[in-house]
Amino acid sequence: MIMDTDGRFDVARLVEIMQTMLRQGRPSENGDSGADHSNQIIMNALKHVHIFRPQSLQSLVATVQTLPRYLLNPTKHPSSERSLDLLAIDSIGAFFWQEKMTEEALKFDSEEFSTHNNQRHTAANQYSHLVTHLRALQQRFGCAIIATNWGISPAPPQRGALYTSYRSFLPPVWQAFITTRIVVERDAVTKFPVGMLPKQAKRDAPVRQAAVDEGRFSAWVEQRQDAMNRERADAVGVRKVAFLITQEGVSFEKSEM
Repeated sequence: MIMDTDGRFDVARLVEIMQTMLRQGRPSENGDSGADHSNQIIMNALKHVHIFRPQSLQSLVATVQTLPRYLLNPTKHPSSERSLDLLAIDSIGAFFWQEKMTEEALKFDSEEFSTHNNQRHTAANQYSHLVTHLRALQQRFGCAIIATNWGISPAPPQRGALYTSYRSFLPPVWQAFITTRIVVERDAVTKFPVGMLPKQAKRDAPVRQAAVDEGRFSAWVEQRQDAMNRERADAVGVRKVAFLITQEGVSFEKSEM
């Protein structure tokens, strides 16, 4: 189940990665028959990828709330007898600022704000409802939940922390729901030094562009301040992994401890 709140989920890219995985898993298959077989596997698998595109935070909450009824309805889709393996939300903060703007607008009209004094239109309340429905979904179906969000502002360095953490702008109720935070960052490519001559820049441009096109990323488990999350980070063990995102898919390099 994919909640594509940003409207950026690319099915064609998913197919590319699936094709690579099938080639790696079935290296002996080649020719038209192998390609046809792989395409049939992919088409069958895509029938069990369900994509929703809510247009507001309220819509996201309502969609998650009604997922059990949708999942167990055999007339809606061919996946009703399968287990739910993953619910992905990309991104969880897509509607936050929109919701905050609505909240602030209501405050300008005291009568309107009084009418909605039950806090239905506050971002914190909406995220509280969302967490409640996600917990119920997870308990009922035993699924993993992954939510992405942008790291906008780096947090102050913590004692003993090995890598950067980011402040979250989402309400505390969402922060309390998270069990593990993984920071993903594209590796910086060295810029041209100040004072470089145009001739030198032109000469070095292909090398620098090749480094940009390589798509090198790093990821690490965030070490948060509370003891519980430090223990979870320690349990994972690997602090940082490097990987490449290419046309074919994702490949991992040696991990740092």
